[in-house]
Amino acid sequence: MTATAAIVAAARISSSIFVDGFFGYESADFQRAWHEAWNAPAAQVVQWSPIEHGKTQQITGFALHYLGRDPANARVLWIGSTVDESKKSAGIVKRAIE
Repeated sequence: MTATAAIVAAARISSSIFVDGFFGYESADFQRAWHEAWNAPAAQVVQWSPIEHGKTQQITGFALHYLGRDPANARVLWIGSTVDESKKSAGIVKRAIE
């Protein structure tokens, strides 16, 4: 298996690895911990973190990974501090899919 094939295989399983590959950077350890929480069975997570910690980029990538795993049945509820912020983030997902 080539290195690229190994990364693609790992990204199919791990939303954190997927996000790193999709956005082209390496997530911090605390961001990987977010993915572990989000991927836990029956997870219901409210993510509170300081500004400029990559929340939008991480959760956007997580949503893309989640939707890609089961596009027929996956559902995402996007709640932000304002309607405009939620629409902006949902728009990123929409453009990535299109």
